Formats: sequence, C-alpha cells, structure tokens
Amino acid sequence: MGVTKHGGTLPGAVTPICNCCGVTLEFDVSNEEYEVSKTFWDNWKCPDCRTGKKHVAAPTPPPPTPSEEVMFFEKQKVKATITRNTTHPRENRLGYDQAKVEAITGDFMAMERIVTRFEDRFWKTWASGYAEDTGLPSTFLWKPSGISTEWDE
Repeated sequence: MGVTKHGGTLPGAVTPICNCCGVTLEFDVSNEEYEVSKTFWDNWKCPDCRTGKKHVAAPTPPPPTPSEEVMFFEKQKVKATITRNTTHPRENRLGYDQAKVEAITGDFMAMERIVTRFEDRFWKTWASGYAEDTGLPSTFLWKPSGISTEWDE
C-alpha cells in the first residue's frame, strides 16, 4: 500500500502502511531504508494480516490542537506570533511550529535581530517580505515541533 507521514512521523522518515488492512506500522523507517527496500515496504503486511488473525485497529489519535502565543521584543517594536503543533508550511503534514515576526513600528533592524535569535534556536526562514495589510516588514519561520538541534528538510 505504501507509506505515509503524519504528526508522529520523525523528520527524514516515513511510516509504512499495511497492504491489506491499512494499519500503520508502530515505528518509522528512514527515507533511505524505504528507497532501498521500496518493494518490500510497499507490499508490507501487519502481523495480524500475515497470520490471518482478525484485529481491531487502534483508533488514530486526534492531531494535537495548535496553540498560539504572542510575544513582543525590542521595546514593543517587534511582534512574534508562534503557532505550535501545526502543519508544514508547504505541505499538509502535522508536527511543525510556525512563527510570524513583524516589525510593528517599521524598525527593520529590530526585526532582523529577532529573526536572527529565532534562527539561532533552529528556526528556518520560510518567507520574508512586507505584510499586505500593514506594509510593514514581516518574516515567516518554521521548524519541526520540539526540535533542539540543527536539522535539514
């Protein structure tokens, strides 16, 4: 049946799906392992389907509820809105945090200092420009939820 990615899938990995019943494997395999053994993982069967036992798949837990926090920096010149447990900025995959950093007073240098602080904490810039509604500089950043080391997509 193939593989999937969901909120619990580790970065750089995929979760195999049973070719018979659609249950996902309880652990992930790296993208490299999947590519090397693609035929095997695309035809993988869970233990219950391999033995012919009937099973009841555990219900899929609901995705985490996104939470939002707003912070101000540089004497109220810069506003950062962080949304945790949300989707990837370009794909509809859960398990990411997003941040929008805005220069409230138009102080671009103050905003750049805050963006650098985010990047020092493993955030990556997704897009920068000027907000349509205010015309003020803003930057969108993102990272996998809970990450505390360098990472690459």
